Amino acid sequence: MKQKRNLGALDYFAYACSALVYILPQYLLSSFLSAYYTDVALVSAGAVGTVVLVMRFTDGISDLLMGRVIDKTNSRWGKARPWLLVGTIGLTVTLVAVFHAPGNWGNGAKVVWLAITYFLVMTVFGTIQGVSSNTMIIYLTNDSQKRNKLGASNMAGVYIGGLVATTVTTILLGKLGYTQGGYDKTMLIYGILVLAFGLFSFARLQEIQPGRVQKEEAKVSMKVILKSMIQNKYYVHAVLAGLLINLINGITTGLGIYFCRDIFGNAGLYALVTLALLLPTIIGLPAAVAAAKKLGHHKTLVYGRIGYMAGIIIEAIALLTTNVGLYFAGIIICGIMGATFAACFTARVANICDYGEYKYKTNASGIMMSATSFCNKIGLGLGSAVTGLILTMANYDGAAAAAGAAQSAYTIAFERYAVAFVPLVLNIFVTISLYMCNVDPEMKEVRKGLEERKHG
Repeated sequence: MKQKRNLGALDYFAYACSALVYILPQYLLSSFLSAYYTDVALVSAGAVGTVVLVMRFTDGISDLLMGRVIDKTNSRWGKARPWLLVGTIGLTVTLVAVFHAPGNWGNGAKVVWLAITYFLVMTVFGTIQGVSSNTMIIYLTNDSQKRNKLGASNMAGVYIGGLVATTVTTILLGKLGYTQGGYDKTMLIYGILVLAFGLFSFARLQEIQPGRVQKEEAKVSMKVILKSMIQNKYYVHAVLAGLLINLINGITTGLGIYFCRDIFGNAGLYALVTLALLLPTIIGLPAAVAAAKKLGHHKTLVYGRIGYMAGIIIEAIALLTTNVGLYFAGIIICGIMGATFAACFTARVANICDYGEYKYKTNASGIMMSATSFCNKIGLGLGSAVTGLILTMANYDGAAAAAGAAQSAYTIAFERYAVAFVPLVLNIFVTISLYMCNVDPEMKEVRKGLEERKHG
């Protein structure tokens, strides 16, 4: 059984750094890869899109495989920690490589280069780093409050990394040039940062009982593990909550440019919408951690989601009345209340993993954390699909948009009601799922049972 240990400010910072290591490459690829290959490497946009689409299918599956690898790992450094080092080194090299297509190669060879390097960044080393980083929370401590702080630190790293990758990179490329040389220097800077953050997190973060070997658990079949996950009602509801939240994010992100342009008349507002959501979330994380310490995971998650829905209701009213100021007020409320989910959800899932180990005598923490990540990616993918469905049902006219013409009244009305009410309805189900995955009352018995099993 894992024991309590003291965690200081450097440990929480190191855990945030481990998130930065995998999130920076993700945002850099999603924001700048297409522009680099079409404008600098001179590869067709269709070829780039096809490669990315194909690789996305392998990305989620690799999460599950990596979770299984972590569960079977027993080293002097621990189970998840050694993979932080592997992920860091791999991402440092491949991030620079993916933005350096050999200039003297033909287009076909450049597409192959893109496919290989993208696969290594996202599917291999990005997965290794991401899954091991998320799983580390289980092996760093079993204290719920400390897990809250670790979860908040992780999300702070994710949000800050996203903001840096999307804003600072634009500044760097603006100064260094949108050329091969400019991209080389920019990605070298990020490569150094990834290496520094990764080495620091690996050196600082220490697993509890790193040498523990679980021979009996290593023999447990995948069938037994999957059965235990499905039977774990708390885990099923937690995964559903994560999937739905990412579905909502996928829809609102996918429709962001459209409703800002078609309803509010300014596509450029969407950048401000993103800032108005993320910055309050980052700022609100310490308060969310404090609330969790006083109220517990359950009340903080549920009350926070109810507050989030209040913000969505304000957004809906703003969309129906075309009130930009009111819409931003709703966004800010969502950002503040969304900090409760960011601070508590990872810790909640970690506790559910402990419950699963106690209840079903199967330690599958790695694959359970990776399955959560897998379902989150499914949520984002479904969000993109639903976005396309909404635009199709709205009779969206891309040719009219390209010509600078306005959409039809029917299209604008459909967008308005879809963005106003779809997220609200889905958030009702998120709140129900968060309420149903309340494992907190079980944790006293879980801790006691695991401790007795360890010494028995």
